[in-house]
Amino acid sequence: MNDETKKVEIMDENTRKLWRDYAWGYFSQHAEQRLKAFNFYITSCAIVIGAFATIISRKSVSIEYAFLPLSLVFLSFIFWKLDVRTRMLIKHAEAALKYLDSQSLKGLPEEAKILALFQKDDEAKSKLKKYLLVGGLFTYGRVFNWVFVVMALAGVAGSVACVVAQPSVPADGSASASLQQPCRAG
Repeated sequence: MNDETKKVEIMDENTRKLWRDYAWGYFSQHAEQRLKAFNFYITSCAIVIGAFATIISRKSVSIEYAFLPLSLVFLSFIFWKLDVRTRMLIKHAEAALKYLDSQSLKGLPEEAKILALFQKDDEAKSKLKKYLLVGGLFTYGRVFNWVFVVMALAGVAGSVACVVAQPSVPADGSASASLQQPCRAG
C-alpha cells in the first residue's frame, strides 16, 4: 500500500477534543470581548452626545464646543480598528473550528454534514443575493460598521454646525446679544 492510499489519522479523539475546546474558548472569548467593546463604544458615544446636547442647550456657541462632537469621529475610528482586529481573531477561531469539523465528520454518512455548523453558515450566506448596502445578511460586523460610520458622520455634522453657527463679531469686537445663539445641531 503506498502513502497516497493510506488514511492517516491526524489526531486521535482526545487530541481533537482538546483542540476543539481550545478553539471554542478562543472564539467565545473574542466574540464576547467584541460585544463588550461595542457596548462600551455605544456608552461612550451616548456620554459625548449627552454632554454636547447639554452644553449647546445652555450656552452660546463657541468654537471650542466643536471639538466635543469631533470626539465621536475619534471614538468611531479607534473602536472600528479594535473591531477589525477582534473580528480577525474570531475568523481565526472559526477557521480552526471548520477544520476540526471537517476532520471529525470524515467517514460519517452525508446526513452528519449538518453538524458542520460553520460550513453550513458559509453555504447559506453564499446563496444569498448581494445588493449594495442592504443585500445579504446583516451581520454583527456590518451593523457595527454602519454604527461607526453614522456616529462619525454625526460628529462631523455637529462640529460643522457649531463652526457654521458661530456668531459673527462686528469689527468693533462687540457681539450683540441677539447673535449669541446656542448651536442646535441635529
